[in-house]
Amino acid sequence: MAATPSSLRPKASEDVLSAAYREHFEAVSHFVNRHTDDLELAREVAHDVFVDLWRALPQLDLSRPLLPWLHAVARRRALDEFRRRQSRARLVANLQPLAQCVEPGISRGALGLLDGLAGLDRLIVYRRVFLRDSFGEIARDLGVSCGSCRMRYSRAVAALREAGDERA
Repeated sequence: MAATPSSLRPKASEDVLSAAYREHFEAVSHFVNRHTDDLELAREVAHDVFVDLWRALPQLDLSRPLLPWLHAVARRRALDEFRRRQSRARLVANLQPLAQCVEPGISRGALGLLDGLAGLDRLIVYRRVFLRDSFGEIARDLGVSCGSCRMRYSRAVAALREAGDERA
């Protein structure tokens, strides 16, 4: 007899999720990769699909095959990520090279270092330092989590320090 959503206990949910992950992760990842041609994105989306599965387990009819449900969620998640990346790319493309900016008290050398950062990292540092935007505002506009925004900022600042030390 198949477990019904109301009869799932937390341990049973973990077992179902583990079995589904072992059985379907590669298929979901391959499905997304076929549409995106980006293996890293495909694996990231596949992981997100299984997080969605964990959340949806109490409502799912487990007597039905999971793979069609997983593919539908993967398709939606991949499309969302594609749109988010397009939006980020437009934001980064619209950001002029920072070395062309005239900022009082900032040397051309420092601005040149900023130009060496990856586009999204450069945008986060620019908005945080020069525009004094909060991490929350930046994260919301870029479609990333606040934690991700903080981490990118922290890593970018560390890279700037290292690059500055190498120039000295």
